[in-house]
Amino acid sequence: TTIRKYSFTDQSPLTGRSLYRLKMVDQDNTFAYSVIRRVNTEGRGIALYPNPAAEFVKLDGIAPASVKNVEILSHNGISVYQSTAVSTEGIDVKKLAPGAYLLKITDLNGALNTQKLVIAR
Repeated sequence: TTIRKYSFTDQSPLTGRSLYRLKMVDQDNTFAYSVIRRVNTEGRGIALYPNPAAEFVKLDGIAPASVKNVEILSHNGISVYQSTAVSTEGIDVKKLAPGAYLLKITDLNGALNTQKLVIAR
């Protein structure tokens, strides 16, 4: 048995709460369903600043100690940044190319928050 990591990025998420479940199909056509995940794209009061960002982006509305995971995804869903900690200085985005990204924040309760992030220089 090999453990695989599956992911999906909704390129057009609906505003508010959405429920997602993956159907994972193996090469022998057997399949299994993932657990259902609740995703809130309203922001629950979390904001990014500055946005557009050039060097660092900070999270407003959530304490750094409350963050379990932060992930930044490119426009085509590729993970370009991942961290389990957020410093008080913010998230270093200097290595990211200019463009549009999705920033996914998971808090200690497992709630997922997705924000649009623009990198501009």
